[in-house]
Amino acid sequence: MMKRHTRQRCRFATHMIAMGIGALASLRLLAQESPPAGADVLQEVVVTAQKRSEDVQKVPIAISVLSGADVSAAGAVSAVDLNTLVPGLQVVSSGPFAMASIRGIGTQQLNSYGDPVVGYTVDGVIHDRSIDATAVFYDIQRIEVLKGPQGTLYGRNATAGAINVITNKPTNTPGATLQLDVGNYSTHNATGSINVPLTNTLTSRVAFRTVNHEGYFTDGYNDADDVAARIQFLYTPSGAVSLLFSADSLRQGGKGPEDEPLPAGSDGQNPRNPWDQHFYGNPGGYYGVFSGRFQQTRWTTLPFVDNKFWGTQLQLDWDLGFATLTVIPAYRSSHQLMDFHYAGVWEYVDNPTRQTTGEIRLGHAREPTRGALSWVAGLYYFRLDQTANAGYGSIPCLCADDASPTYVQSVNYAGRALTDLNSRSYAGFAQGTYSITNRLRATLGGRFTHDKKTENGNGFVHLYSIGVDVPYPDVGEATWNNFSWKVGLEVDATRDSMLYANVSTGYKAGGLNEGLFSAPYRPEKLTAFALGSKNRLLENRLLLNSELFYWDYRDHQVATIAAVNPPPTIGYFGTNIPKSQLYGADLDLTALVTASDRVELSAEYLNGRTGPYVVPTVVPSVNFSVNEAPMISAPHWNLTGNLTHNWQVSGGGTVSVEARVHYTTKQLLYPIVVPDALAPAATIADLNLTYNSSNDAWFVGAYVKNVGNEATVLSVFPGTLPRDVFSANPGDARQFGFIGPPRTYGVRIGARL
Repeated sequence: MMKRHTRQRCRFATHMIAMGIGALASLRLLAQESPPAGADVLQEVVVTAQKRSEDVQKVPIAISVLSGADVSAAGAVSAVDLNTLVPGLQVVSSGPFAMASIRGIGTQQLNSYGDPVVGYTVDGVIHDRSIDATAVFYDIQRIEVLKGPQGTLYGRNATAGAINVITNKPTNTPGATLQLDVGNYSTHNATGSINVPLTNTLTSRVAFRTVNHEGYFTDGYNDADDVAARIQFLYTPSGAVSLLFSADSLRQGGKGPEDEPLPAGSDGQNPRNPWDQHFYGNPGGYYGVFSGRFQQTRWTTLPFVDNKFWGTQLQLDWDLGFATLTVIPAYRSSHQLMDFHYAGVWEYVDNPTRQTTGEIRLGHAREPTRGALSWVAGLYYFRLDQTANAGYGSIPCLCADDASPTYVQSVNYAGRALTDLNSRSYAGFAQGTYSITNRLRATLGGRFTHDKKTENGNGFVHLYSIGVDVPYPDVGEATWNNFSWKVGLEVDATRDSMLYANVSTGYKAGGLNEGLFSAPYRPEKLTAFALGSKNRLLENRLLLNSELFYWDYRDHQVATIAAVNPPPTIGYFGTNIPKSQLYGADLDLTALVTASDRVELSAEYLNGRTGPYVVPTVVPSVNFSVNEAPMISAPHWNLTGNLTHNWQVSGGGTVSVEARVHYTTKQLLYPIVVPDALAPAATIADLNLTYNSSNDAWFVGAYVKNVGNEATVLSVFPGTLPRDVFSANPGDARQFGFIGPPRTYGVRIGARL
């Protein structure tokens, strides 16, 4: 064991040396050129990652920032599309949900009982449900991805980090934008905005987006039919006070998502085209013998999606002189209503959710000169009320007959639960950075959180052979307290280079499980050590940032499709992996090689392993034991390269060509370690060509995404029966998964007024 870990650390050191040599080679190449007269420089990027505005190069944490232009050029529709843009971040679509992970720490739970582990906020308001990350992007100013625990400033569900989406705000300048996209799979997307000053102190902005395409699968599934809109009013009665009101809505429609058995192209599917999906209706397929029962017993006549979201929020910013007061009350409502297919079952979901949050804080930022203190302190309130109405229909029964459950193929049954789930969270936090000298600063922060969760409802097992619903209570309650903290040092090695070291902690609340008398699972905690450097070099034509990190992870929450009481009920069941460790490094390089050529390279190396753990399976009373395994969603290498070239053409217009390549090595995607739970290595390449008019008033472009037409496995889960239905070995279960989009291409045209 020790020899193996020694070899791993040697390989890690070799990788880091290779990355350093590559970075030095890039520096040497650029240093050989003197900047041409009038050459562009890399502009300062302002972020609010620490609840105050500051240059991203002065923030002592690993941050990736995407501008609105970056998001638009990449054709990113939702958080799921950030995978190829930010190394270390994975936001994968698992059916109707989006599961985010950073540096191998994420969540796999697909029902209402689970919480995210990456904080997803829009304009400072948390969007707590995993389905919220499927919401479409539009009228974006920037997206900040914070890597590492953000427990002090962002709270309980930012264990691995945070994704901050910042939208464009109303301004005093009239203007409008419009963009239309047309592509294969009958893609017709539109997005636009209009900014209208109403008075000297009141301005407004309206934005919208539609996303529409046919299914990527040949049977019409994995389609999109989304409509979103947002309206904002900004009132600034004086230079010291501003009040921003925002309201937004989103409707998601279409046929919805569909999975397929793994490996992609197996069991009667077209191996040359994994999107040629006819598996479930194929009599030769594994579940083909049950296809007639699927049609007879599912909850609705046809799978569908009819999800509705809306929300409102206010933000008051008041400069009191000694500090700025910020107050953000918000309310969000969602109604997830859909019937979709995964793991050999039809699942019906009808989940209304109501979220109320409130944050009040005081903060003061000062220039980092000797004796200066920048600080923020506040209180936070979170309330989430859900009605979890979920049904599993058309499952081949795990019983010889309805009266005596055994693991043998028999008649179909359906399970259903109607449960009120409630979460309450209260927190107080403070963080400050003190300038010991003009070049040396220290940071100290802490947050105390109290969480309480309750469930109160009933489940039902429908026995088709006798036409009876057997009810059972679904009741539980648990509370947890936590103190998260951060300690850090940073020093300006030169005017344009900073070194930092910090230790921070993160916390995710425990949870309740569905089923009769099911035990809750424990909170998870992360202690992270980081040593990093941020540098502006070569007269501001090169950014070179790096971070070494070691994470000690306790009680990692995982969820598996498992048998729950009473038999033969099946659901997602949460458990804990007691101990895990992860270490690695980030390297980010952005260079203006010439005034017309921009190169971006990002590399992340991860080595994450778990200790022993046990998880339940779909076989009643049979668990799956693991002695040691790779961490889930933690590929060893995660690499991104982006090259942009611009040149002027006759008439004063500008042509831009962008090529992006993203590569990940193979990775484990499910806690039950079997071959099909390992997603193979994947390479995704995208191309963009854009012409901008001389006055920047309009543009036209073409794009190709996933040039190589690679079927990327996004998520993995076992089916409800093993390959051999008489086997009691959970490792024999057929693995299913959702895969990413095939090659898509099209044209874009837009105008700016």
